[in-house]
Amino acid sequence: MARTQLILDRYRVIGKAGAGGYGTVQHAYDTHLKRDVAIKCIELSEADMARAHLLAMEERLQREAEERAAREAEERAARAELDAAPAREPLPWEDDFEIPDSPDFPEEPAFLRRRAGAGAGAGAGAGEAGAHDAGAASADAGPGARVAGASAPSTPFDRFGSFDDSDDLDADDLFDHIPGLAEAQTVAKLNDANIVTVYDCAVEGATAYIIMEYVEGKTLARIMREMGDDISLDVIAAVFNSVAHALEFAHDADVLHLDVKPENVIVNTKGVVKVTDFGLATLMDASGQGTAGGGTIGYMPLEQMRQEALDVRTDEWALASLTYEMLSGANPFSAPGFAEAEEAIEEAELVLPSLCWDALDAAADDIMFTALDPDPDERYESVAAFADELTPLLGNARAGKRALAAIVREEEPDAPPEPEEPREPLPPLVDRLGPTGAAVIARVLAVASVVMVSAVALVNMRFGGAGLFGVASDLPVAFWAVLAALAALTAWRPAFGALAAYLCFAAMLLLNFAFVPGLLLLAAAVTWWWFVGRFGSGPAVCALLQPLCGSVGLGALSAVAAGAVLDVREAAATAAFSAVAAIAFASLGSCDLMSWDIFANALVPASAQIAGANVANAFADVVVMPLTWCVAVSWIAAATLFSLFCMRGTRAFDIAGACVAAAALVVGAVAGAALAAGMGAGAGSAGAAASAGLAAGLPSPLALVGTLVPGAVGIVLAVASLCDRVRLEEGEW
Repeated sequence: MARTQLILDRYRVIGKAGAGGYGTVQHAYDTHLKRDVAIKCIELSEADMARAHLLAMEERLQREAEERAAREAEERAARAELDAAPAREPLPWEDDFEIPDSPDFPEEPAFLRRRAGAGAGAGAGAGEAGAHDAGAASADAGPGARVAGASAPSTPFDRFGSFDDSDDLDADDLFDHIPGLAEAQTVAKLNDANIVTVYDCAVEGATAYIIMEYVEGKTLARIMREMGDDISLDVIAAVFNSVAHALEFAHDADVLHLDVKPENVIVNTKGVVKVTDFGLATLMDASGQGTAGGGTIGYMPLEQMRQEALDVRTDEWALASLTYEMLSGANPFSAPGFAEAEEAIEEAELVLPSLCWDALDAAADDIMFTALDPDPDERYESVAAFADELTPLLGNARAGKRALAAIVREEEPDAPPEPEEPREPLPPLVDRLGPTGAAVIARVLAVASVVMVSAVALVNMRFGGAGLFGVASDLPVAFWAVLAALAALTAWRPAFGALAAYLCFAAMLLLNFAFVPGLLLLAAAVTWWWFVGRFGSGPAVCALLQPLCGSVGLGALSAVAAGAVLDVREAAATAAFSAVAAIAFASLGSCDLMSWDIFANALVPASAQIAGANVANAFADVVVMPLTWCVAVSWIAAATLFSLFCMRGTRAFDIAGACVAAAALVVGAVAGAALAAGMGAGAGSAGAAASAGLAAGLPSPLALVGTLVPGAVGIVLAVASLCDRVRLEEGEW
């Protein structure tokens, strides 16, 4: 295959990756997004295209019939309404006009007789001229010809149109009826780390293409062949947990897989297990059931072989069969045909899995046999229930993931050398940096922020000592020990370090009698951490950028970072929390959300009573200023819009989202300054206030820098592809 071959004028073919379902899978390079993809190529026969054409035509005719019936119903309703309306009473001048009864009219008025005679002559031979003309027309036409005005019998093709280009069917009409694409559309909505992602579908000529995530690794079937008896309970636990999670995620989206087997489980070079080839996937109906044909003998329960209604317990049985094969080393349900397979399921004498493993508890036997029961009603209600029972009895899934990564990375001694590929353009900086480098930089920023916030809090905690710098003066050993412990905690888990730092700062405010800002920060920190912050390092790092960058006037970077790397809900929540935290920091004296000025406000007055009064007064000034709320709203809007644009998954949308976020920040600063200037115009007229706002309502140069720099940083992040959602999901920061 030539290296210059392109699929859909976009994907450069690298090589054949294998076969999946009923299509060939090609390994290709996406020249737009600059990453590898797997493309399933499904060759469509003339019968496939004709069937898709016919189904699309039937669907269109049915839609048109429904629309026509709806119009006719509306017309009938309108006529019924008119018939039900009361008759109009005659007008006064109409009373003197009498319409004679029909008997007073002659039975055959002269003008009707004249008109009838003319018509008869033209059509029935009553007049000579008419007869001559009609005969001439018939003679000229010849035998079998249709005379103008005569009706010919219609055919179905005359009514619906021939099945050619004139029926106006386009690719969109045919798309849903082409084999394989309906299943691809079903799985495309599943976005999970343990499921191979479907990016797009397309049809060109007589080939359908399904563009998927490219997974560089080995199938579970190959790993089982290579490891043989050396497979460990840790590896089994890693595979079982990942496949169970993928099925649970699909079932939550009302999707059944229906073809779970070792060939459809892939392990990448990081040891991540991914389920692929939802070629038989089907959507469950409202009752939780679905129907589909096909499958693989050995991993199909009886109800699937018998074409009965299926539900989540069908995938549960397949997962149990796969797990039993890993535990026992063989699949007892494999057979050459359906009859033998049914007999194997109903009458097989299964080996107890616990007899194959010294470390496996005997309780695993009953769990496995429950999930493998021929009767679906005797199995667990869901894959989650099955996993909850079996997982504690297997090995260490994390150790198994590391073992799988080592197995996949191991090079084949007799593998042929890879063909030399054309030199690719230099990858983006974020790709060269890699997930590990990104994680290190994120943790360095988080540690710096936590240490700074905690240090400011501790130097302002004075418990009756004489030292000006609080704990740092009175208990220097404890001061440095606490900072070191918080730094270590943040490096290990940024989410816990962020919570600890904000709680420490809130405690400092409360100890200085600044109760309102202290309680506000405490409540906001706990709420944000419980619903968002504890689920990953990303939200924590973004939230910690606010005090770190806000100390030098760039607090809006927190919102920009949240929009770049978090999903929409997390980005909006983190930006809102950053705004609340900025209010607390601004209460130290700066009264500015974008900058709390660490150089001027790191120390509060030595007396707690004086400090509390000063912080409370500054807090009151902050919350009544229009600029505060305009900036807060602009942060939330910037993060939300940036994240929404990034969900599209292309660099162009990422850059557009960054520009929109930058514009939102600038609008917030300008609007706040204009409102402040308008309010400062005094009690004059509304027009005078508006004029004053327009005349003096521009933000200060420092405020403009505080909005323009974060906006520019967001654009740089988008250009560097840091906002790529696929890359973020593959990272571990």
